[in-house]
Amino acid sequence: MARSTRTIFLDANVLAAPVTRTLLLVGIEAIDVVATWSEHAETEANRHMRSSAMSVTDLREIILGSDLSPTGANPERFVGTKGADRQILADAAAASAAFLITTDVDDFGVDDLVIEKIAAVNADLFMASRFTEAAYQRALTQLVSSLTHPPKTVGEMHALIGRKHPRLHARFAHLHTDVAMESAPEQEPRILFRGARCIICGRAVKQPDRLITGSHATCLRRIGQSADG
Repeated sequence: MARSTRTIFLDANVLAAPVTRTLLLVGIEAIDVVATWSEHAETEANRHMRSSAMSVTDLREIILGSDLSPTGANPERFVGTKGADRQILADAAAASAAFLITTDVDDFGVDDLVIEKIAAVNADLFMASRFTEAAYQRALTQLVSSLTHPPKTVGEMHALIGRKHPRLHARFAHLHTDVAMESAPEQEPRILFRGARCIICGRAVKQPDRLITGSHATCLRRIGQSADG
């Protein structure tokens, strides 16, 4: 099945994280990318949301007005993927998504991803690799206006998100030189990318080891990032 490089599939653990979810959903509007998720992902996300928070279902139906993506068949075919995540990968495949955005990249088998031509990508890495300045500023502005107890300025919001999204923070640090990161960043997962598709250009490759931190070296140079991530 052909994959749409404009489509990202959001795992339940991303959907259940309001700040990360907002950064992604608002930022991608400026870079011609669309997000989707399945009933399974939404149900799991709702189960892990705080009781006081808006459910992912209400967000999708009331705010976004979007439909769920299809449920994928035969998840058991993904033998290299952890049991609970086989359905997530099947759903991402059914949605024709090129990228699966997840907190737990290492739950998905390399061979399963390569066969399906899907890349599993950590949210912070995806945003740092793909967001433009306009996309990032748009997302920060939305966070400041929508959170219950947000920082007062976009710059302060930038400082705050550095703890959970250090790569995104570092990529756009030049935009907010008047503020410092509020606290040391959390330790990021050991594995941030798996698959055989460049995050930046979207092209599938036959040799995953040619991708440096998920992208071609030439693509990293084009957007001004170092090849060592």
